[in-house]
Amino acid sequence: MIVIKIVSGPHAGKERVIWNGIFAGVQIDPAKLLGQLVKLGSVWEIDFSHADESEIIDWGRADMVSRIVRALLNGRMVEFQDKRYQSQSPDEVGRLASEIENTIVTCGHYVVMARDDEQ
Repeated sequence: MIVIKIVSGPHAGKERVIWNGIFAGVQIDPAKLLGQLVKLGSVWEIDFSHADESEIIDWGRADMVSRIVRALLNGRMVEFQDKRYQSQSPDEVGRLASEIENTIVTCGHYVVMARDDEQ
């Protein structure tokens, strides 16, 4: 079970509980849902405390990628393995996000986000 709480944006205050990838009888794609929140300029929190391993992997990956995209779109820097990434234009975001994701996938380590703020 995943619990998503929308902290800011047009849907601020809403909370959704997703059981085995389903909400209100509809199958939910984590990347699509979080991608929509990025497009809306929303900030969210995800409670993984009751998630099973596959939910942690699926939602965790989508959450990290979406936060990376959101940071790049907002002109913030993303740092990973002593390398810094920052988009100079919205056109660069997709390429940079893919580059960061590929670097994470091939690093050989379990990766978590240290922080998601202006620092």
